[in-house]
Amino acid sequence: MIRGAPRLQTAHSDRTDSSLPASPGGNGGADAQVAKGINDRFGYPSGDAVLRHVSDTCSGLLRESDLMGRIGGEEFAILLPQTPIEQAGQIAGRLCMAVANGRQHAADGRPFSVTVSIGVATATAAMAGCAIDSIISQADSALYHAKAAGRNGWRSCR
Repeated sequence: MIRGAPRLQTAHSDRTDSSLPASPGGNGGADAQVAKGINDRFGYPSGDAVLRHVSDTCSGLLRESDLMGRIGGEEFAILLPQTPIEQAGQIAGRLCMAVANGRQHAADGRPFSVTVSIGVATATAAMAGCAIDSIISQADSALYHAKAAGRNGWRSCR
């Protein structure tokens, strides 16, 4: 098991949640996917190291109130409470840059780079109490647009 990003755990504590908080300013959500093929090209230990790199890099840039978790395979979800979509987009851009700037090395020493694509969605105050899955679904749709645009970037679903 990869450590560092449990399922939607707050970035800086052990609390977990499965619903959207009430937020008059809205909630930004990001659905990030790591570039595929690392395991095939460099082996599973390198793939695990990449997942830790993404998790550690993103967690280090998030606020204490933000939620981040690995939701399967190489996919992560980030919930940014009380964050307008414009600000969530700025955060997504910083996350993309920070992950891409980190150099990785395969077990044999070969260097390689990693990128993420991020989809951003926003929830309104009317969605308070709804399952986090609803905003993740919206962000997932935006993620596919980010990947189609060339990866290593983000798109919003609005």
